[in-house]
Amino acid sequence: MNKFLNFFIKIYEIWQSGKAGKIGTSLLGFGMILVASGASFTFIIGYSDQKRNVNAAVSSSQNPDMVLYSIGILLIIIGALILIDTYRRLIANRTVIYFGNLLKQGDSDIPYYAMEKNDQLNVTPIKLGLIDSYKKTEVIEEYKHLCRLFKDRTDHIDAKKVYIASLASTPYLYLLGTLFRNGHIQNEILDYNRDLDKWYRLDTIGNNLSNCLMYEDNFTTVNDKLNYLCNSNFESIGIALSYTFPIDKTSIPPALRDKTIFLTHGLGFGNDKINNKAAQASLLNELTVYIDKLKSFNKNIHLFVSAQASFNVNLGKRYQDNTMDEVKIYNFNGSLREYDWFISFNSGIVK
Repeated sequence: MNKFLNFFIKIYEIWQSGKAGKIGTSLLGFGMILVASGASFTFIIGYSDQKRNVNAAVSSSQNPDMVLYSIGILLIIIGALILIDTYRRLIANRTVIYFGNLLKQGDSDIPYYAMEKNDQLNVTPIKLGLIDSYKKTEVIEEYKHLCRLFKDRTDHIDAKKVYIASLASTPYLYLLGTLFRNGHIQNEILDYNRDLDKWYRLDTIGNNLSNCLMYEDNFTTVNDKLNYLCNSNFESIGIALSYTFPIDKTSIPPALRDKTIFLTHGLGFGNDKINNKAAQASLLNELTVYIDKLKSFNKNIHLFVSAQASFNVNLGKRYQDNTMDEVKIYNFNGSLREYDWFISFNSGIVK
């Protein structure tokens, strides 16, 4: 009985999965109607009254319509083949979603609804460790644990696609992103809309954005400030990204305040301002160029980031083992209103 019910549940799920599923089930159903309409049948209605010794019967029959019947059989076969093919592809395309709401704010349920419909049918949920992402030691230990899993692809060895949905500190999200830096598997980074209290996929299409100076400090353009820092005798250079909230100079460690380039974009401050892939990619492309240029002058890079969760993960994905070397990513302490600790990442080595 359970197998019978599961079969129809799976057929319903396939029907929901997309156009192919809807076409297959429609052809199957329409074919059954044509077969029933074209088939031959006879029915008899009888009446009997023993007391009055009366017996009567009325019969009616319909000869088969071979054209309707044949078309119906053909549609059933085609519909069944489409459903079987759709089912096989869905089973083969297993997806995994890594989820961790470490900030313990808003929606704490795994956001299946934010995934593409096809990916929801054969998905394995994996909850990330419930750590305090604002404690450096716990962040490092969790990264080492995840690194071992991802090295062997323990949890997603046969997955065709991986979703990541996580709210946590910037260093944690950055490290999470570095696990996908080699592009060995298709992945989708989800973000969280605090106003709507729901997760969402980034739009693919959007307007490109460009970084601009937040504090001019006698410099007209980003390249002017960048060239100054490259040609200076400073060994360490800070890059402060003010996308969600403005980063105040006083929140930066004193030794780096005059050695930091403060950047923002033209959309203003606020959550979910860069909610599409095109906008994030354009900002990250520019940032990669800045880091590469500074590294070519043997500068140590310190990152201070105020951005939405998906950007922090994508920032980690952009790390390049062969060019970036050591990068330090800082944590913002909301109570102290300052960046109080950092993690150092160097080609997979964290400290």
